[in-house]
Amino acid sequence: MTLLSSEDLVAIVEQRARDLGFYAVVDNTCDDWSYSAAAEYLLERLRDLRRDHRRVCLISSGEVTVELSPGVSAEGSDKLGIGGRNQHFALYAATLLGSLDACTVVLSAGTDGIDGNSFAAGAVVDEKTLLDDEKLLSRAQRSLERFDSGTFLQEAGLNIVTGATGNNLRDLRILLAAEC
Repeated sequence: MTLLSSEDLVAIVEQRARDLGFYAVVDNTCDDWSYSAAAEYLLERLRDLRRDHRRVCLISSGEVTVELSPGVSAEGSDKLGIGGRNQHFALYAATLLGSLDACTVVLSAGTDGIDGNSFAAGAVVDEKTLLDDEKLLSRAQRSLERFDSGTFLQEAGLNIVTGATGNNLRDLRILLAAEC
């Protein structure tokens, strides 16, 4: 059995996106950036690409970081929140998506099938995840502050659960935008 490299996986995703009619771009610029800076950068890059192309697939591999604040816990208890960097990235991206991002989907997942202390590999969100729901947006922001994005996304049915894959090719983010 031959294992794929991270570059091979990205090339497969890029080619599949092209086969499906997407203008595909690989951008690994934000490897090792904070989840928030990476989400902001990648969404802005997607928006820029979307100005010139009907269907865009922006692919980013590598790992983003989440810096836990000392003493922060879920629900004000000693229990640490549930989730990891991919779920945190996805939920934060959902807070940035608005009505101008119609038909946009963001996926972030660990290729090993495990994200932080959760059973999920990551999550997938779109522009409708939090759109026009201030209460839900506020709850999402509190989940981010408590490092409990996994619980929020699980309750919303947005987590990706694959089980442990036995491979770790780094994390993969795929941002898609199309005409509605």
